[in-house]
Amino acid sequence: MDYTSMINPATGQRIDRDIKPELHRGVYDIMVPKEYNVGGASAENKELHHVFLIDVSENSVKHSLPVLVADAIRATLYNFEDSDSPSRKFEDLEDPFVPFNEGLFVDPEESRLVIEDALNNLESLTSQETLAESEPCFAAACRYATMCLESVGGGKITSILSALPSWGPGGLKFKDNRAIGRGPSPEVEKRVFLPDNEYYKSLAKDFLSKNVGLDVLVVCNLAVDLSNIGWLANVSGGSVYKYSDFEFERDGRNFTSKFVNCVNKTTGYQGQLKLRCSNGLQVAQYYGTSSSISELSVIGGTVQDPVLPILNEDQTFTVLLQYDGDLNTKYDCHFQAALLYTDQQGFVKLE
Repeated sequence: MDYTSMINPATGQRIDRDIKPELHRGVYDIMVPKEYNVGGASAENKELHHVFLIDVSENSVKHSLPVLVADAIRATLYNFEDSDSPSRKFEDLEDPFVPFNEGLFVDPEESRLVIEDALNNLESLTSQETLAESEPCFAAACRYATMCLESVGGGKITSILSALPSWGPGGLKFKDNRAIGRGPSPEVEKRVFLPDNEYYKSLAKDFLSKNVGLDVLVVCNLAVDLSNIGWLANVSGGSVYKYSDFEFERDGRNFTSKFVNCVNKTTGYQGQLKLRCSNGLQVAQYYGTSSSISELSVIGGTVQDPVLPILNEDQTFTVLLQYDGDLNTKYDCHFQAALLYTDQQGFVKLE
């Protein structure tokens, strides 16, 4: 391809400077051929899909969260033109499986009556006299959601949690933090803040390999072990929002806004990041991504390039660079970040 161009004599610049984004913008997207698709050229790109995980345990019903979530989903779906699903019920926690694929994900406009019926049933939980479960089975629910999203190439999970998820596989327990600030060894204290649940580590590997991201909105006055839950959200490109003293009248609007924003701020999925730099420097470590956790490597290498299951407009990363030679002081030092991802409409792009 001929990339030469005539020069504008008035400005001394190429005449196509304002036409080609790479000549006048610091960040720009390029459509790439199907060989860059996740799974190869034969794989079909799909739009970004969403799964909503709603905690309907005792504490959730007590705070009327099903009512808030139903309103938030309505606000999300009917101001947001992407694929979402009505509710489905799965009961086998130890050996999860998805019995069917058809109907798991639907268009919000075409299936509005079905979705409204599911949301009305969700709201009715706050008025029923039956006793709700006291503990949510969060990890098993994440496993089911991952299996559902795997059939469409990955996607986003937006979840609600109202209590410590101690029931089912991956059940968590309160950590003993009485030694914080009292022990002589910082390493002993550090362990309280590190993930230690093998089931969650297995979930994280599945999230990364299947391009699934997780956002969690926590409404609970007690600890819910964010060292495992928050870590799972972080390595998958998601976020955690915590409400420690939740009141329906005071915090309801903020909660709804956060929920809607979790969906609307998502810009793509199936992301892979690569940073290049001038000779004399090399990338030593990425922070704030999956690559900072060596045991979760899914693509290998000494320094793993970050895998970003979900992308959103608020994400930031830190990169540690180190010298591997002498920099020539006569020349500038250059950096280039390239992000390969699939946007919400299913188009693969290089940013």
